[in-house]
Amino acid sequence: AEDTGAIVKVAQALTLIPKVVFKGILTHDGHAYYARTQQEIEDIRTSTNLKLANVKAALEEAGFPAFVSAGDTPTCSRSDNWDGVDEIRPGNFVFYDVQQWVAGNCAPGQLATAVYCPVISVTPGEGKALLYGGSIHFSKDSAIEDGKIIYGAGFPVLEDEAPWPEKSGDIPFRLTGLSQEHGVITGSPEAIGQLKPGHLVAVHPAHSCLTMRQFNRFFTLDGSEEQTMNS
Repeated sequence: AEDTGAIVKVAQALTLIPKVVFKGILTHDGHAYYARTQQEIEDIRTSTNLKLANVKAALEEAGFPAFVSAGDTPTCSRSDNWDGVDEIRPGNFVFYDVQQWVAGNCAPGQLATAVYCPVISVTPGEGKALLYGGSIHFSKDSAIEDGKIIYGAGFPVLEDEAPWPEKSGDIPFRLTGLSQEHGVITGSPEAIGQLKPGHLVAVHPAHSCLTMRQFNRFFTLDGSEEQTMNS
């Protein structure tokens, strides 16, 4: 973004391609996923806004439109600093996921996607249970919690109207191992001891985008069925 002249040259080259219409610029602050403090988030937004403003000014001076599109889940969730941005793309904060939770971008009660996995076997003494739910359902994207890799976080569904969690203590299990079809959850012996084969565990995925892509439909908490979009 610092080399505005090069960006103007790209816009000029695009005008030579039939049926291509230059509309503006788009960016995604992927490094925001590594931000942990509010100050880091605000610094990213300030820096990106400045760079976009410089590119926009150079494009407009060269006679090009400069519609500005920006966004990512962490900064959209935690910052109101969008000066000069025409379109905000909020990422996956419709659903959120464990990556966003452990990064501090959402509360446990905002995790809105879970895969309900049947329990296959339980080993309370080891604090482990085996689920039918593997990488084919969750992908192998992970999150880092307290220095440990996890693929999701879950809670038991021991009754038909089990409430979704509102605080961290309501999510006692971590998805710590994955094979193609199966997953291992870990938790305290007391929490794992509640489970029996056939019970369901609702697992919030580490990365909801990839998990949603694995299914052609999903159900809302009020029982309605929604189709996903093929892409």
